[in-house]
Amino acid sequence: MRLVTLQESEILITLIALSLLLFSAFVFGSLIEKIKGPRVVGEIIGGMILGGSCLFLLFPDFMKNIFFAYPEEGKVLNIFYQLGLIFLMFLSGYNTDIEIDKKNSKTNISYLENFVFSFFVPIYFALVGIQLNVIHDFSIIRFILFFIVAFGLEFIGTYLLLLFSNLKKNIRMSFAITMNARGGPGIVLATVAYASNIISLEFFTVLILTTMLSSMIAGYYLRGEQKKNPKVFNELTER
Repeated sequence: MRLVTLQESEILITLIALSLLLFSAFVFGSLIEKIKGPRVVGEIIGGMILGGSCLFLLFPDFMKNIFFAYPEEGKVLNIFYQLGLIFLMFLSGYNTDIEIDKKNSKTNISYLENFVFSFFVPIYFALVGIQLNVIHDFSIIRFILFFIVAFGLEFIGTYLLLLFSNLKKNIRMSFAITMNARGGPGIVLATVAYASNIISLEFFTVLILTTMLSSMIAGYYLRGEQKKNPKVFNELTER
């Protein structure tokens, strides 16, 4: 087997592309956090700014010279994309209390999580944003209808099931809306489905935008409920 390496200019342009992805994800992630939204939404928006929804339309030649500088660049960036996807899938459900080493287990896992979530995962979400097709062949009406159905069915289904419990009405509402906070798992599922050619680019865009919007709605609602009645969350944890 003969290993083929990239030229110095190709390595440089790849590092520039990764730096742009990280910078855009960091800036827009921080901006969304400023308005109390989920950071992941900002990271995806950062990718949308770099992608066909914004800069690729305004400065097509400049962006192609960065993200399509040589034929294999897409494959190189896809490695970071896949690593971000894999790390997100495993670390999202990782139990930090597992006893690998009684003294250093939490510290080691914390360092790993900080490294992954500050490098690979932002790149992954930014690349998801680049793929979104919100300009060409995208129907806003179709998205709104899908969002209403998806959000409504999740809410109604959860609320009806909770009618048989002893929970108060506002707690049932909080539960039902929280179930719409799809977040990372929803994005991962949509990504895998799109990569496997199960869904089209348009439906992939609809799913990601639905995940982003529903997660923000759930977050803002719960934050408002917490301010109005902090005891709600105490009651939920007690149950």
